[in-house]
Amino acid sequence: MNFNQLSKKTKLTGILFFLFMLLGVSYQLFIKPRVQTYSELQLQEVQLKQTFENLQSQASTMEGYRTQVTALERRYAATVKQFSIKNEMPGLLEDLAKAERSSGVILDSFSPGVERQHDFYRELPIKILVSGGYHQLGVFLSKLSEINRIITLQDFVLESTANSLDKTFLTLRMTIATYRYRSV
Repeated sequence: MNFNQLSKKTKLTGILFFLFMLLGVSYQLFIKPRVQTYSELQLQEVQLKQTFENLQSQASTMEGYRTQVTALERRYAATVKQFSIKNEMPGLLEDLAKAERSSGVILDSFSPGVERQHDFYRELPIKILVSGGYHQLGVFLSKLSEINRIITLQDFVLESTANSLDKTFLTLRMTIATYRYRSV
């Protein structure tokens, strides 16, 4: 069969069929992959915009965070300074003696306990017995709060006792816990 022998209608149908096939193959090979790539790139653009906005938000608050970190580092350094690295029992005794003299109380008993290990520090409990007037004990406790180390006051027992001069004294039993940095 010769192409020239076909009718015009058949030729036209054949040519249109061939063109549609060519268009279909061209679409499948060239256009469809680019459309898919375009869709993927649009999705990636949205994701990148979200990432950018998140990073921009973080960047805008970064200076505030740096300021907070600097302040926390200063506070941490000051707190670590309050932890002694070695056993400073003589310094603590001296501080207690100063508080005793300036407040007018009598330090009747000072008995260190067993040191306890914690995660990054050691705690040394010390039982003390102090006698004096109400206001004197208040001044003594106030002076303890001024000591330049971390101490806690625990297990308070306050009792009234009479001395030989018939003045009413108070006796304060308590545990002072002092802390030191635990070297690893």
